[in-house]
Amino acid sequence: MITERHARRDAEDATEFAQSLAHTLNNLLQVINGNLELLETRVEDDRLRGYIRNAQLAAQQLTELADDLNGNAAPRPR
Repeated sequence: MITERHARRDAEDATEFAQSLAHTLNNLLQVINGNLELLETRVEDDRLRGYIRNAQLAAQQLTELADDLNGNAAPRPR
C-alpha cells in the first residue's frame, strides 16, 4: 500500500538523518575534547582546571547522547 510505503520511507529518512547528525556531533566533539585535553595540560590554576573538567563532563554527556541517538537510529532487521 502507498501509505505504508511512504511511512516506511519516512522512517528510513528519519533514521538516516539521526545517524548523520550523530556522526557530525561526534566529529565536532572529537575536536572539542582534544582541545580541552591540550588546555588541561597547560593550565595550572585549579579554578580554571575546574572549568575545563566541567566542559569535559558536558562534552562526555553530549557524546553519550550522540551515541544513543546513533544506536536508537540503527536500522532494525526486517
